[in-house]
Amino acid sequence: DRVGIGTSSPSEKLHVQNGSSGYSGSYNARTQAIIESNNSTGTVLSIMAPNTGYSGIFFGDQDGEAVGQIQYDHTPNALRFATSGTEQVRINASGNVGIGTTSPGAKLQINGSSADSSAHALIARNSGGTSLFSIRNDGRVDIPTGNLNVTNDVAVSGNLTVTGNATINGNLTFGDAVLSLISI
Repeated sequence: DRVGIGTSSPSEKLHVQNGSSGYSGSYNARTQAIIESNNSTGTVLSIMAPNTGYSGIFFGDQDGEAVGQIQYDHTPNALRFATSGTEQVRINASGNVGIGTTSPGAKLQINGSSADSSAHALIARNSGGTSLFSIRNDGRVDIPTGNLNVTNDVAVSGNLTVTGNATINGNLTFGDAVLSLISI
């Protein structure tokens, strides 16, 4: 019922052991295989493939074998993550991370849905779940709480709408004219 390689008393259906890791607890009831070593620098599982293909792990259920996937594509040297059988995240050979794109051109590139311009491509929340800021697919940045503090130049191409108060410490320039602000 159990197979042990390197151990005469396998803990699960398959137990590959190259020395004891020192773990003496009980394994999770869902654990089907254990790969264990006493190597102090680590233990790895190698999945090898030709450099024209990919190495991967599939996560499946009764509806499909590969609904979730982690793949290392050897041709472009990219690590891919898929859900529902579709690639969602990619880390390319340069270390760039792409969400919603297979060719990220920056350290982090997020491509939102072009179908709904008011949907959010990025939302940052605090630990309580309050939205700190968001970027919509149409490029609009929303800061629902707190302040926007800018320490360098800001260029606005188009209209700037301020609802509430604006505090300006310094000069306000209109075209070639400079308006000096004096606090009273």
